[in-house]
Amino acid sequence: MKPIPYTIATAFVLILALAIGWMMASHYHRCPEPIAPGPSKEEIARQHTRDSIDVASAVRKHIQDSLAAITPEQRNENSLRIARSISRAAQRDSMLADPS
Repeated sequence: MKPIPYTIATAFVLILALAIGWMMASHYHRCPEPIAPGPSKEEIARQHTRDSIDVASAVRKHIQDSLAAITPEQRNENSLRIARSISRAAQRDSMLADPS
C-alpha cells in the first residue's frame, strides 16, 4: 500500500476532529446572558408617587384653565366657589403628598 492515501486520510480525520472540537467548545462554553435586576420596591413606590403627583397637577391645571376660560357673562358665583374649592383640595392633596 502506498503511504499517501493514509497520510491524506489521517489529515482529513485530524481536520474533522479539530472542526468538531472547535464547534463543541464554542457551543458549550458560551457565557450566559447577563441578568438585569428589576426595579426595587422603593423605585416602584417613588414612580407611583410621581405619577400621582403628575395626575393631580394635570387635574389642577385643567380646572384652572377652565376657570380662566369663563367669560364675565358666564360667571356664576356658586359655580366659581365649587370650582375653587375643588382646586384648593387638589392643591392641598399635592402639598400633603411626599415627593421623595
